[in-house]
Amino acid sequence: MSDARPRGPLRAAGGTPLVVGFDLDMTLIDTVPGFTATLVALGAELGIDLPVEAMTARLGPPLDDLLGEHLPAAAVAAAGDPVPELYPDCVLYT
Repeated sequence: MSDARPRGPLRAAGGTPLVVGFDLDMTLIDTVPGFTATLVALGAELGIDLPVEAMTARLGPPLDDLLGEHLPAAAVAAAGDPVPELYPDCVLYT
């Protein structure tokens, strides 16, 4: 008896492979704890007390948008510069 199921990736009409995402950013982890720790570390580095709980309650917008509500416009772009360096350590230890 043969198995009539298709082999290989499932494809949509037109041949485009189908992709299954697990959530909006297609990760399998909860990123809030790590990003929370990153924002706390960023606030300490900038010398300001960021409202981290409120900021992580609405993750999704670009970091500049999140920071723009709490910093002068001229400071926003540079304020996010340390995040790529802070994030790995903050995520690993949360």
